[in-house]
Amino acid sequence: MNVIKPYRFISKQEIERQANGLLKQMEATQNFAPKWPFDATRVADFLDLGVVWDRIEPDEEGPIAAMILPLQSKIVINEDISAIPGGFGESTLAHEIGHWELHIDHNAVGKFLDRRADGI
Repeated sequence: MNVIKPYRFISKQEIERQANGLLKQMEATQNFAPKWPFDATRVADFLDLGVVWDRIEPDEEGPIAAMILPLQSKIVINEDISAIPGGFGESTLAHEIGHWELHIDHNAVGKFLDRRADGI
């Protein structure tokens, strides 16, 4: 069972539509209504995504800013990027949340976790 959705092109308009839909869902929830300046951790909390800052070793292609652990519902942000000025950590978190929403098959994650809990 694959928890990553199959590759497909996603237009800018579709990405914006999904992002605006998520913001509308948040607006309808008293504790998570967006506030400005925007804080991406609020979205992570709304989606029940854990966010941790930890060291991520570079791979053969170079440094890694962040990664998603779908079965743990977690985003790991490389602690080394906190040294980069200008809110790079905040934008990296928002970027990873976008990947979570667009590319992770949440139904498959749930089924996988249910099967694992059942010992299957």
